[in-house]
Amino acid sequence: MGRRKARETSLQMLFQRDVGDNDWDMTILTLDEAELSGENAEFVVSLIKGVEENLEVIDQKIQKYARGWDINRFTNIDKSILRLGIYELFFCKEISANIVINEAVELAKKFSDDQSAKFVNGILDSIYVHEIKPPDTDTEDSEV
Repeated sequence: MGRRKARETSLQMLFQRDVGDNDWDMTILTLDEAELSGENAEFVVSLIKGVEENLEVIDQKIQKYARGWDINRFTNIDKSILRLGIYELFFCKEISANIVINEAVELAKKFSDDQSAKFVNGILDSIYVHEIKPPDTDTEDSEV
């Protein structure tokens, strides 16, 4: 439950910074209220800072895979979920892509709706398949 709670807290903080334009001191109150362990609190801070440092690249990925949707038309919560998921896919290599995508879908179900969950799943899965997944190494056995 620790990492899930950390992701929920990260999402709330990203949303607050995006929508409320909250400064870091105001945003950190959400982290304090979450009462996470030291390790999970560090994970949250690394996620928030990582997303913010890579926001332009992350938003370009969203726009590229949104197929016909302008990122400015997304709900703010869906945009925050996608930003978090994309950051984890590209920059948190120690976390499996399946876990990242599943956690993002669960966040969408909890904080948005089922349609958003499908939307988030579709975008993150497309990014994984086209940009991260290693190419199939299935080749016919050749004799040595």
